[in-house]
Amino acid sequence: MQARGQIQRILPDGSAEVRVTRESSCGGCADCAGCSARGVAAVAVAANPGGLALVPGDIVTVETPDKNVLLLSLYAYIAPAALFFGVYLLLSPHFGDKAGLLGGGAAVCLKIALDVVINRFVLKCKPGRRPVITHKISEEKP
Repeated sequence: MQARGQIQRILPDGSAEVRVTRESSCGGCADCAGCSARGVAAVAVAANPGGLALVPGDIVTVETPDKNVLLLSLYAYIAPAALFFGVYLLLSPHFGDKAGLLGGGAAVCLKIALDVVINRFVLKCKPGRRPVITHKISEEKP
């Protein structure tokens, strides 16, 4: 997947923080003018393997590896629901519905916290999974 982004700052290791505006999440519905998801910006650390001379404000193309996107989306969306209902079904017969709901919610929160830690570890240890700056488009600010 490719996106255009603006360099926010250059990091000491040569990588850069890139601000990318999400445009692909828009489905073009009737509420387009008031949509809160349209134009939402995300900042990501992208590698600069080509050694491009970058300065803050440069417009670049960022490419993210799209390998296993379907599996990751299933993990991100289906796993929390399955975990919640699984813990709920285990706890509620023995401790009541409130305990099942609280246990399911706590399990999902724990899963999300572990996902954040694992994601940070994977990005540090496997730089090939980070976004990559493929080329510089311009030096002008939009």
